[in-house]
Amino acid sequence: MTRIAYIFSLAALLIICFLFGCGRNPVGTKSEASIYDLEVRPASTKATISWKTDIATVSEIEYGPRLNYSYQAKDEGTVRFKHALEITGLIPETEYFFRIVGGEATGFSFVTSSEGLTLKIDPCLKQVQVGETFLLDIWVEKVSHLSEVGLRFHFDPAVLEGLGISFGEFLGDNILSLPNTYDLKEGIMGIGMAIKRIKPGGERKEVSGSGIVARLSFSARVAGETEIIIDRDKKVLALKKQDGRSSVDGFDHLFLGSAQVIVNP
Repeated sequence: MTRIAYIFSLAALLIICFLFGCGRNPVGTKSEASIYDLEVRPASTKATISWKTDIATVSEIEYGPRLNYSYQAKDEGTVRFKHALEITGLIPETEYFFRIVGGEATGFSFVTSSEGLTLKIDPCLKQVQVGETFLLDIWVEKVSHLSEVGLRFHFDPAVLEGLGISFGEFLGDNILSLPNTYDLKEGIMGIGMAIKRIKPGGERKEVSGSGIVARLSFSARVAGETEIIIDRDKKVLALKKQDGRSSVDGFDHLFLGSAQVIVNP
């Protein structure tokens, strides 16, 4: 190659690098995506993280209980603008930190919920005499942000007469009664209650922990046995967070108890 041809080749290469980029990102692209519409839906042992990016990227997250991000979740599919990943194997009631790989923003975190929600009837075994009136307490355990409850119970109306349901102490004194279902001939009693709003149109006060939410009252009709169960086929609990969404979705398990009643002659 002559000296003149070499100079022309070098000049052409420089022009190409100037126009199209050499050793850097192509014109009109960037290396990191902007993240928006980020949403985290944590449960006790898992969490779903969704987000959007302004450029198409692979869905990938690094996370851990510390800022060293020792774990990874990745979708091996095609690049996309809308992303969603589920992280599993988490520890209940633990703060986790995460970052989106390829994103400009970092330092996100969330806290997993408690292990489960338990509704139980106390006592779970009750022996009574024919004609005796008795009460059963309805307990709620491991609950957070409870402001509204709807419960339904089934029993054998040939053995027991349902006398009614009253409010427990767990929600406090400022309780509003909600529409409920009664069909005593079919052996169904229901109750609905909510904490009154602090002001019209305002948010409801919320309670957390464990306690008695309601009491069932019965009279024993005849000798026999019956099981009193919380209806598993209907929506039995409404846990309203301040954002208006049901926090039942925040629990991996909803444990519904029952009670055995033996009526002696």
